[in-house]
Amino acid sequence: MRKQLTFIFIFTISIIKILIISLVFLHFSISLCFAQNVSKVNEPQTLNELQESIQKILIETNTPGAGIVMISGDSVVLLSGF
Repeated sequence: MRKQLTFIFIFTISIIKILIISLVFLHFSISLCFAQNVSKVNEPQTLNELQESIQKILIETNTPGAGIVMISGDSVVLLSGF
């Protein structure tokens, strides 16, 4: 009787481990399926192009305003409100 209970306990633990591993795998599989593929075709190359892109996005999304700060090293490259 004791050997039978030990076997059932070990079998149950093994099933739980398999379920946990399967859930972790499923989680990562689903998150990879919904990952966005961002196209780099229209990346702004200058600060003026960046500001124009931001204005365009704000208009498209009906966003009333935004503040942007771009820092390179210890200096501020862009500080702008839209």
